[in-house]
Amino acid sequence: MTVMERLARSVVVPVVVLEKAEDAVPTAKALLAGGVDTMEITFRTACAPEAIRAVAENCPEVLVGAGTVINLEQCKLAVSMGANEEDAKDVFGIEAEATDIYGGSLNHAGYKSVAKQLADKFGLEMVAITLRESHSAFDNGWSAMLYNVEKDEYCFSKKYNLHIIDRVGGGDSFGGGLIYSLLSGKDTQAAVEFAVAASALKHSIEGDYNMVTVSKVEKLAGGDGSGRIQR
Repeated sequence: MTVMERLARSVVVPVVVLEKAEDAVPTAKALLAGGVDTMEITFRTACAPEAIRAVAENCPEVLVGAGTVINLEQCKLAVSMGANEEDAKDVFGIEAEATDIYGGSLNHAGYKSVAKQLADKFGLEMVAITLRESHSAFDNGWSAMLYNVEKDEYCFSKKYNLHIIDRVGGGDSFGGGLIYSLLSGKDTQAAVEFAVAASALKHSIEGDYNMVTVSKVEKLAGGDGSGRIQR
């Protein structure tokens, strides 16, 4: 079902103004419990971008949008907080072809095209896209792609087959791992492998924080791709 079809079937789309980003996920879950699976978080408060990201990462059943967007920078920020291939298509007309995240089918060539178009459109140096294959609520395939514009490199990580304990913080741990690995001087392939491994480990830990060491992430990232976690 497309974004427009979901909006068309919605009886109501709540407009939500949040003062604290940590209230976003509980609000989304409360709406879901009441049978409402769409929400608009407005840019009237400074926490809006983080609130949108929190809902996009932790409540995939909820269609979250941004409201009171009055300039291009806010538009770009809103998409970056919860971007997937459908957002890129609906907002910018950039589409990953032959891809069905709900059917568990990902077309690498389609994502390379999306990354290239985003980089060209906004003058980006790097584009990272996480690739989640939803087999069930608790069993996902997890990988990512990192596009290095200067080197014209499209690097895909190994895929981990996850049984999810807690997905809260999965996106943050990927972003943190990617920033750390790039600042540490890792090349494009090693950077995306480290980021995905860090995020894969977080999916096995209950709570908000990724309580693992760099050495444990390196061990998983440098393994055989089986996804076996050693503690």
